[in-house]
This record gives sequence, structure tokens and C-alpha cells, in this order.
Amino acid sequence: MTSDHSVFVLGGGDHARVVIDALLVSGVSPNGVIDPAHVVGSEILGIPVVSRETLFDQPVNHVSLVNGIGGRNDNSRRNEVFAEYKKRGFRFVGVTHPSAQIARDCQIHLSVQVMAGSVIQQQTNIEENSVINTACVIEHDCHIGESSFLGPRVVLGGRVRIDASVFVGAGAVVLPGITLGASSTIGAGAVVTRDVPAGVTVVGNPAREI
Repeated sequence: MTSDHSVFVLGGGDHARVVIDALLVSGVSPNGVIDPAHVVGSEILGIPVVSRETLFDQPVNHVSLVNGIGGRNDNSRRNEVFAEYKKRGFRFVGVTHPSAQIARDCQIHLSVQVMAGSVIQQQTNIEENSVINTACVIEHDCHIGESSFLGPRVVLGGRVRIDASVFVGAGAVVLPGITLGASSTIGAGAVVTRDVPAGVTVVGNPAREI
């Protein structure tokens, strides 16, 4: 990004603060946070809260957005925000915390967020607007579809396939070779031992549909 390129974080809640901290320790200081729940002129980790008009007054090709909307058992709002601003022509960028370890031959979209302590092994592919939260372990040859959200300490065995818009709760374990269908939800702490169909929620050990 050039010196005339502005970075704005969408959202000012819990996940946004984690994202802002990761940006700051990576040497990126956002120009502002946009969240109607916070007073314009206040600050989040030293970054000013600004109005949406501040963003819309700038040329879209001089702006990068960071999706700070989190997910609590549901990433639909996060994905709605991403789709809305992408339709307006804005570009999204992500962040990789300096403590994360990523193998050299992975393919990770520019907008992906990889949080502190995560490990991503060889030939993993992660598509746009996805989140790899704190201390996740993703083994070799995994595929994570667009707009998916992995909670803290999720473990994916080798060759796991996650389709689009999947939510995986904190501490879940997905055994090697499993497929998680689009828009499925994996409960916190679940141990997934077989494929999960699209749109299904599973919980428990071993994980069962509810």
C-alpha cells in the first residue's frame, strides 16, 4: 500500500479489537474504525472511530477495508458486511499475526485473517474473507472455502475440505479427510469423525447432527 492508501476496519467489537491489535503489531496503523455502535471521535486501541461518510468520501481505489465483524456461532452478519462493501467496489485486506506459522507453499487470499499462534501446514488453500482464529492448527492439504470462520484452537487434520460460509466453534477437532458442507456449523469442542452435509449443525464427541 502506498502512503496515500487508507485502511479502515469495519466493526469495533471484540473481534475487531483482536484484528486491530494484529494490524498494529504487524506495522499497519488503520486510519479509522467504522461502527455505528461507537461514538464518532472515540478511540479503539488508539484508532479513531469515524463515520461511514468519511469512508465514502474517498476514492475506492485508495481504500482498503479490514472486516472486523466477528462470529458467535454464526458468521452471517460478517459475510453480509463483506458482500455489501465488496459490491460497492471496495477491496478487502486481511492480516497475519507475526507469531503465526505458515508453510511456504500455501495459497492464502489477501483478505484472510490469521491470528496469533496459528499453524498452517503445506499446500493449504484458504479463500477470501475467512478467519483462522487464535492458535488454530491446520494440517497439510486442507481447503477452506470463502467466508468461513474457525474459532480459537480449532484443529483440522490433513486433507480436510471446508466449503463456503462454514462456522467451526472453538476447540473443535476435524479428523483427516473430512468434508464440511457449505453453511454448516460445528459446535465448540466437537470431534468430527465423518462428513457433514451442507447447512447442518453438529455437536458433541463424536459429532452428531442436531
